[in-house]
Amino acid sequence: TKSLERLDKAAAAERRAQPPKKRAGPKNAAARAALLAQVLAPEFGLYPYQRAFLEDAGRFRAVLKSRQIGFSYVLALDALLEASGGRDAVIVSASQDQADLLIGYAQRHAEKLGLELLALSRSELVLDHGAKVISRPANVRTVQGFSGSLYLDEFAWMPDARKMWEAAVPVIVAVKGRLTVCSTPYDQGILFYQLVEDPEHRYPQFSRARLTLSDAVAQGLPVDEAELRGLFDSDAYQRLFQNAWFDDAESYFTCDEVKACVGDCLNVTTGAA
Repeated sequence: TKSLERLDKAAAAERRAQPPKKRAGPKNAAARAALLAQVLAPEFGLYPYQRAFLEDAGRFRAVLKSRQIGFSYVLALDALLEASGGRDAVIVSASQDQADLLIGYAQRHAEKLGLELLALSRSELVLDHGAKVISRPANVRTVQGFSGSLYLDEFAWMPDARKMWEAAVPVIVAVKGRLTVCSTPYDQGILFYQLVEDPEHRYPQFSRARLTLSDAVAQGLPVDEAELRGLFDSDAYQRLFQNAWFDDAESYFTCDEVKACVGDCLNVTTGAA
C-alpha cells in the first residue's frame, strides 16, 4: 500500500510538472489545416490512398487494409495532425512492438514537418502547445483514463476486442474526439468484421475504406505482386494482401478455439521513458 501511495504521488507530481495543454481552438485548427496542406502536397511523398485517408474528415472511420502498404506510417501522421489541432491522439495497437513503431513514425513526421517537441518517450510525444500523441499496446487496464481522439490499430487481432472496445471508446466522449478503427482482416465472428461490413446496419455513422495490395500498387506502391504471390498459397495471399476474411470451416481448430487459448499474461506495460 505504501509503495502504491508513493507511485501515485510521483505520478501526480509528474502531471503537475507538465505544461498546461491548450484546448482545441481556431488557432490550433488553422495550424492543423496548414500542416494538412503541407503533407497533401506531392513533394511530401504520400501515395494517393494515404492522402485520401488524411482527407477523410469523418468522425468515425473504419479501414480494412492489406499488409505492408504503409498504413501504419500514415496512421501515425494522422494522429500527429490531430494533436496539432489541440486534441490528444490515443493510439492502441495489438502489440507493444507495434505501439513503439507508431510513436517512432510520429516522431519522424514531427521532425520532417519542423514541429517543436516538449517531450518524447517510448509511449508519448508532446507538442509545444501540450497536446500529445499517446501510443499504448492493447491492454484494457491501461487504456482507460485518457481523453482525445482514438485509433484502434490492427483491431481484428486484439485479444478480447469487445472488452477493449468498451474500455477504449469512451476516450472520445468528453472532448468529442474522432474514432478510427483499422486492421488487416481476420475471421467473420469479430467486432471488426461488424464495423467494416455492417451486415446488420448497426454502425451507419462510419465511413469505410478498403485497400488491397493491388489498390496500393495501382496507385504507385513499388511492389512486384507476381513475385510476392509466388511466396504464398492462394488462400494465404488473399487473406494477407487482398482483404479476404478467414474461413475456418476446413481448419482443424476453429478461430474461437484458438482465441480461447490467447491471453494478455505476457503483456508488459510500464510508464518508463
